[in-house]
Amino acid sequence: MPTAARSDELLRFGPFELDLRRSELRRDGVLVALRPKPFALLVLFTSQAGRVLCKDELFARVWPGVVVSDDALTQCVHELRQALAPEGAAMIRTVPRRGYRFDAPPPAASQSAASPPAVSPPTRRQADRPLRSVARPLVALGASIAALLAVALAVVAFMRTPSGSSARPPLSIVVLPLTGDGDGRSDGWFAESLAADLTAELGRVAGTFVISRETAATYRSRTIDPRVVARELGVRYVVTGHVDRQDERVRLMLAMIDGDSGAQHFVDQIDFERGALAASLSEAARRLARSLSIGMHLASGHAAARLSPDQAGADDLAMQGFAIVFRGLTPENQSEATARFEAAVKRDAESIRGWGGLAAVAGAAGSLLWMPRDEALARLEEAGQRLQVLDQDNYYTYMTRSFQAFLQADWDTKLQTHREMVKRFPSHPYTHMGHALALAALGQFEQCIESARLATRLGPRDYSAAVYIHIAATCEFMRGEYAQAAQLARTAYGMNPSLPSPPVLLAAALALDGRPDEARAAVAEYLQHTPGYRAEHLGRFLRGRDARYLEGRDRAIAALRTVGMP
Repeated sequence: MPTAARSDELLRFGPFELDLRRSELRRDGVLVALRPKPFALLVLFTSQAGRVLCKDELFARVWPGVVVSDDALTQCVHELRQALAPEGAAMIRTVPRRGYRFDAPPPAASQSAASPPAVSPPTRRQADRPLRSVARPLVALGASIAALLAVALAVVAFMRTPSGSSARPPLSIVVLPLTGDGDGRSDGWFAESLAADLTAELGRVAGTFVISRETAATYRSRTIDPRVVARELGVRYVVTGHVDRQDERVRLMLAMIDGDSGAQHFVDQIDFERGALAASLSEAARRLARSLSIGMHLASGHAAARLSPDQAGADDLAMQGFAIVFRGLTPENQSEATARFEAAVKRDAESIRGWGGLAAVAGAAGSLLWMPRDEALARLEEAGQRLQVLDQDNYYTYMTRSFQAFLQADWDTKLQTHREMVKRFPSHPYTHMGHALALAALGQFEQCIESARLATRLGPRDYSAAVYIHIAATCEFMRGEYAQAAQLARTAYGMNPSLPSPPVLLAAALALDGRPDEARAAVAEYLQHTPGYRAEHLGRFLRGRDARYLEGRDRAIAALRTVGMP
């Protein structure tokens, strides 16, 4: 049974000493740097040594009243393992599908002689035995009170931590209560419901620390500088919003404010018909959460880019990588971002965001043939193995599995993966884009178009938005709606000329829609930029299993040859 020796304010295990009064961790008397949340987690772990703590309990005890993603816990555990290294990996055990267990080593010999007798947490069998004396419940009560006080001390220490940006999680945010005016009939229930849904959706974003709606509500009817709010709550970004109703139209405007500089970043604006508010509420929250997520990644990446190489940690390097990815889906950006992600995992082999970034760029580059598919699969395999160990329920873990299935043409696995992702990560456009790709390959064209449209609505300004539209164009083509396919393919091509398929699909759709002159012009323009392209190359991108899909692909190739494509 793991044990830890404790006094009133000190807890010792192995070479470590946890000072609850000073909120400090020391190894052999030397202070170990530890941020507030990992410190609070360590206090909880040591007070419950030997017991499996499920995620729900850890969230409730370490992040009371705050909505955070699973990745926040994983990153916190990772920081704690680093602080306790090399012993940390053995102390903090991941219990698959259950949670974590802290196996405390006995105190070092030099400490144990001066320490009180070790106290071990009772096993379930011991706890179920009849009580034989009055002392036993008193000891248990005392241990429980000590544990609660320890966590409380850690939370107080967290709230008193200096609020410089280095002490705040990179993706930390609060959504303040929305304001409203206009004709005086703004829907208060709508503003409150949207703020609550937006807070919940942001909590699903991997690695995001989100202040709870109850805490945010304490700022209602208060005029306060957002920078003060950021300092008080320990977040980097503050979201403010305004709801305005004019007759049957409702307009929502949101802005994200940098908690350090006070600079305002416009995020999004959505107009609703009054009658569609209730039906549109959840989707609006998911769309806005996506916009805010991209805004946070960009802002954090740009801030990290100003750091020197010595200052930039793994998380900073990964943020720089995502900021580059979000510039646009191009081979150049993919290559530049890969270098940042590789540097991140080299600096920290357990960086979830670093491995997730490597999987994202490898999967996209392999899908678009900017990287040989065998090479992309090898990179995905390595990233997937790492992510599976670090957190099997993380968004990046599912995303990696999805890319692997696509490159291997394993459509059943891809469809199953995205059905689960729709449940777990409904606010992420890639969830619905991948779902659309699987549906298309299996011949379910109408459902594919619906999922692709949802991805577009959730991420209209995404770096991959042109891909969402192109998938819808492909399904329209497969079901013979050539005019609609041409329109969507033209839109996708205009949004991102770097994508190889939209201009080719556009030419095929124009040819079959009875517009051969336009189709020939499209082919001639494309061949000027890509002289080695051949009609059959389209088959490398239009990959599926359903007979109707394969027939549609062959139809597109034949149409291209009629309008001059070699």
